[in-house]
Amino acid sequence: MLLVMIIPINLLSPIGSPAGGSQPIDTELILKRMAYDKLYCEVLESIKEFEGLRLKAYYCPAGYKTIGYGHLIRKHENFGDSITVEQADSLLEIDFEASIQTIINFLDYNRYDDANKLLALSHFVYNIGAGGFEKSTLLQLVRDDKSITYEIMKWIHYMSPDSTKVRSNQLIKMRSYEEKLFNKGIRV
Repeated sequence: MLLVMIIPINLLSPIGSPAGGSQPIDTELILKRMAYDKLYCEVLESIKEFEGLRLKAYYCPAGYKTIGYGHLIRKHENFGDSITVEQADSLLEIDFEASIQTIINFLDYNRYDDANKLLALSHFVYNIGAGGFEKSTLLQLVRDDKSITYEIMKWIHYMSPDSTKVRSNQLIKMRSYEEKLFNKGIRV
């Protein structure tokens, strides 16, 4: 998915200059929103790549009934035997927005000023769930503005249905992606 945003030239006028109206245009905010939108799309694509798409319901390695791009099927949901790609995309966006809201609620991040950290942690929450994040040492490290590198790499295991702790190469790749995204920053 490629996000292309066209901004009329008059919107790129210097901050404080009217552009077709009496309100000044905040060019910095426009650029931050564009950077956020671009990064948001990149992170959604990374979730698609990491999770893979399954249009038929399946059980994830931890034993939960799942569909689409890792959408955990809740008891009140009934998708039948399969969904469409469009439904999978919609579920992904809904679930990812819930993950974003979790991070905003826990850390009071701003989408545009804290985009890389917000989206990195939202990617993490999409994978492990809000409850796991809320109880984690990782959350406390973020709140204390300390390095997350060592702590995030602890989240590379899952519990199999028979309660065996399993180390996952896929989770290692995901945590590495999240750690790099968290630490990279966005420049506008």
